[in-house]
Amino acid sequence: MLQLILILATILLPIYMWYRRQFSYWNRHKTIPSVEGRIFSGCLVDTLRFKTNFGYYLKTIYDDPKFGNEPLVGIYGLHEPALMVKDPQIIKSILVKHFDSFHDRFAEQDVDYDPIGGQAMFMTSYATWREMRTKLSPLFTSAKLKTMYGLIQHVAQNMERYLEKQSTVMRCDMKEFCASYTIDIIATVLLGFQSNSMENPSEELRNIIRKLTEFSGRRAFNFIIAFFVPSLARFFRSKLLHEETEHFLRTSIVQAVEERKLSEETRNDLIDILVKLTDDAKESGRDMSQFMDCLLAQVGISISAGFDTTATSMSNALLELAKQPEIQRRLKKEIKEAFEAEKGTSVSYENLSKLQYLDMVVCETLRLYPVLPILQRRYNKGMGAREGYSLKPYSDFVLPDGMTMFICTYGLHYDPKYWPEPHKFNPERFVPENKVTLLNSMTYLPFGAGPHNCIGARLAMLQLKCGLVHLLKNHYVRICDQTVVEPEFEARSFVLQVKGGIICYYRNFNFWARYKNVPSVPGRIFSGNFVDFITFKTNFAYHLKTIYDEEQFATAPVVGVYGLYKPGLLIRNLNLVKSVLIKDFDCFRNRFAKIDDHHDSLGGQMMFFADYPLWKEMRSKLSPTFTAGKLRNMYPLIQQVGENMRKFLDSQPDVFQAEMKNLCARFTTDVIATTIFGFKSNSLENPLEDFHKEVKGLAYFTWRRAFDFIIIMFASRLTRIMGSKILYAETEHFLRATITQAIRDRESRSGAEQRNDLIDIFVKLKQEAELKGEWKMERFMECLMAQAGIFMIGGFETSSTTMSNALLELAKQPELQRKLREEIKEAFREGQGQISYEGINNKLPYMDMVIYETLRLYPVLPVLERQYATPPGKLPYSLKPYCDFTLSEGMPVFISPYALHYDPKYWPNPKRFDPERFSVERRTDIHPMVHLPFGNGPHNCIGARLGMIQVKAGLAYILRDHYVRVCGRTKVEPKFEAKALVLQVKGGIYLEIVKDK
Repeated sequence: MLQLILILATILLPIYMWYRRQFSYWNRHKTIPSVEGRIFSGCLVDTLRFKTNFGYYLKTIYDDPKFGNEPLVGIYGLHEPALMVKDPQIIKSILVKHFDSFHDRFAEQDVDYDPIGGQAMFMTSYATWREMRTKLSPLFTSAKLKTMYGLIQHVAQNMERYLEKQSTVMRCDMKEFCASYTIDIIATVLLGFQSNSMENPSEELRNIIRKLTEFSGRRAFNFIIAFFVPSLARFFRSKLLHEETEHFLRTSIVQAVEERKLSEETRNDLIDILVKLTDDAKESGRDMSQFMDCLLAQVGISISAGFDTTATSMSNALLELAKQPEIQRRLKKEIKEAFEAEKGTSVSYENLSKLQYLDMVVCETLRLYPVLPILQRRYNKGMGAREGYSLKPYSDFVLPDGMTMFICTYGLHYDPKYWPEPHKFNPERFVPENKVTLLNSMTYLPFGAGPHNCIGARLAMLQLKCGLVHLLKNHYVRICDQTVVEPEFEARSFVLQVKGGIICYYRNFNFWARYKNVPSVPGRIFSGNFVDFITFKTNFAYHLKTIYDEEQFATAPVVGVYGLYKPGLLIRNLNLVKSVLIKDFDCFRNRFAKIDDHHDSLGGQMMFFADYPLWKEMRSKLSPTFTAGKLRNMYPLIQQVGENMRKFLDSQPDVFQAEMKNLCARFTTDVIATTIFGFKSNSLENPLEDFHKEVKGLAYFTWRRAFDFIIIMFASRLTRIMGSKILYAETEHFLRATITQAIRDRESRSGAEQRNDLIDIFVKLKQEAELKGEWKMERFMECLMAQAGIFMIGGFETSSTTMSNALLELAKQPELQRKLREEIKEAFREGQGQISYEGINNKLPYMDMVIYETLRLYPVLPVLERQYATPPGKLPYSLKPYCDFTLSEGMPVFISPYALHYDPKYWPNPKRFDPERFSVERRTDIHPMVHLPFGNGPHNCIGARLGMIQVKAGLAYILRDHYVRVCGRTKVEPKFEAKALVLQVKGGIYLEIVKDK
């Protein structure tokens, strides 16, 4: 017996001593006030005994008067010290500013034992969370939510019809009622099938979901293990999902994915996303069993969150409305007016967001009943960091690696410092003028904050608001003798379950409302200021011009605008334009449009989209291609294409009709082929030639291509998820094959006469890179091909468009055309049938004037965009003295050359085509920032001079022996293609080409 006691003492005494040291941690760090912790239970003894909810218990610590003004309180988990954070500034640092140091919620889960529960986005490690967050975000984009809204409305209308069938007065458990509504939404919106929980409340899906959200004693214990000691999950056989739920996910969800693949149906739901992700995973060779477990984990957490939080939110809101009839009457009045305004049985997606008082009611409900009463983060010291995270100036304490931080949302939401009479339900707290401040105060965190905020919050908000609107449309709620007016929370639950809990989110575009000194246009939810653009009603450049032209902004130096999700600035003041493009280039050296070069290796490395320093390196290496000497050497190649144009026109009837954009495109295609790719193309004679078809396809904006460019321009993080690329797969293949073969051919003819084209430059750069060993050759070749791609796009589209637009304006004003043709004919006579390089540059002054005026009316780049970034060692960028505003990191800045080119302050009678504006005498009077056809500053178009030579040569050879005139198909006042990001005339430019007699 004595031996047994000694053995036990030998084993248990070190454990006891270790625990004792652990639970005296805060006694050794006197700078942090703390609570006492018990050995083996820390501060969680009442939680472990299921006497109280953990969130509620943490609130009692938060509310303790001795910690009233303390920013931090030391507490203990089951086996380690932790910190509860009370100060909003520290909270902001943890959740937002220093997210990279607090990107994990919990300690590493045992995914080998619990492969589904352990990989759920809420529980998993940062790497898996980031991948899954990125992959699933497309389900919650604005476009997807708008599509889903019709499905949500259908369920809400079914709920309304169900209520109409009931007796005039009906008593029911509102949590159960709202749960039926949310189950049907989960079924149709997430899982892709119809459910009817209202009429059949015992069906299988409801039972499965119930087990996801009900907290038995065993389930509560499992969550304690997962939250505090996940390494013991295997020992205690603790899993986050029931076996039946796992079985449902592995069978029903997998089956739904397979059926969707076979049917090829698109419903814009979660199953569609899973189909795409599984296909992508198979193509990339991933372990499909492990990957499917990870996806099923996200389905489980999506179902759990979508069900319990919304049902709880609705029932809690209805409880508070029943307790305060006046508030309910005001809300019902707003709902009734919304239905009357639309004269229908539903409220549109757009108008739902305009129900201001509904939003106030929901926000106040979220404050009283936060679904996540605590937020938890774990400090990650990071590789190479010598010291932990300092809490100065709030405390001298330095966080050690792995310390857990708790934020008591429940405590913050009831703190009388921030919320007068915190126990009172008062929607007026969230009137619009207060809401902006509250949402940014870190004292109101119903959905968390920062990158780890709730991914499905907007979807939850839609179903919550839609449910309340249709329920209260023709009904009202009131308390009865069974109503628990002051409900208590479920002690075994880690969320606040009253007879409900909550998780929902309302997002509005209110950034500029906080900066009254910046005039702005209001933004719509999910579309910012660009709803007409993203719905392809108008061209982006034209839409930005309408904002620029608004009378209310006539004297404003800047205008606040909104992209799809981000506030930005439209610059109107010329000095600010110059600062952005030239003077302060180091602050605006990257474009806002981005491409993930891991997903699109060619598009992401194109000079137009590449970030600094790759842009700088490529610009430096390729600039020699466009020097005067190189352009002189290229010019004979362009001349030869011009001669081919002349011969082609001579072969046609004396009078024939042509679509000028197509004709000019065939000319520029042949120029690109010979000057960039080093071979002869003959698209003038053969418009169906492969090279011309490939190049033409790049500039044609289909719906899909327009969508891709919207993603690239405004939501670049989604390029991989949406599969958005600059080049089509066929064009990519063509480009790789053509460039690779051209370089090989040129290298095999080493010592032969050079053609002075882009291929010669590529060969030289490749040889230099091999010699210096600075690049991996495969990546370097990718980068060169990317530049060839952007030159192909730019050289084709911009030159052919400018040529055809110039010909349209000349056809409309024959006198101007005659003057230009006389100049062209004289130049050919002087050159004895040719125009030399010096002649094309110096002997055609009126040609210059015509092209400059064409570029004013039809700017090649109608929108310039930059992204602000604070250079190291510099202060944030202030717009003073023009405006009292300091740019925030990453803010997009837009400049509208299209609007500047039409501003009557700078261009009298701006819609008139008048080349005389650019006469030598008047050109010096033009401010350099009001004529920006090729941009300006270091980021200006690298090929602008080649483009000008190409346009001038093309026009010269077309107008040498022919002239153009309008015909019956000519659109004298053309409209622009709404799907294109550049200014493309819709429907083409049809003119008659007439041969001189």
